Amino acid sequence: MKPKAKRKQYAVRMVDSNQLTRLKARIEYLERSKEVLLRQQYDIAHKNSSLALVVKGLDERLDNEKEVILSKLLVNLFTSICLIASIAIMTVNYFKPWTWGG
Repeated sequence: MKPKAKRKQYAVRMVDSNQLTRLKARIEYLERSKEVLLRQQYDIAHKNSSLALVVKGLDERLDNEKEVILSKLLVNLFTSICLIASIAIMTVNYFKPWTWGG
């Protein structure tokens, strides 16, 4: 035969008024701690959302700066190409003026 499963037995004991007062105080303390933690959690979530907006703004600003730098580089590249071409034309005109008509 199988042995019967043992039941857990809980002892009922008397609680005096001092213990009851301490338990109530502990419960109140835990409730206040819970409220404080919830407020801190809300504050952290608010700060995280603010930081996310700042990061998004910085990311957009960085993209704008990249576009400005690229456009300046393109202008400088075009200017350099034009300058090199004009120097080449002047050099050819100096040494062979008859090749350009006239």
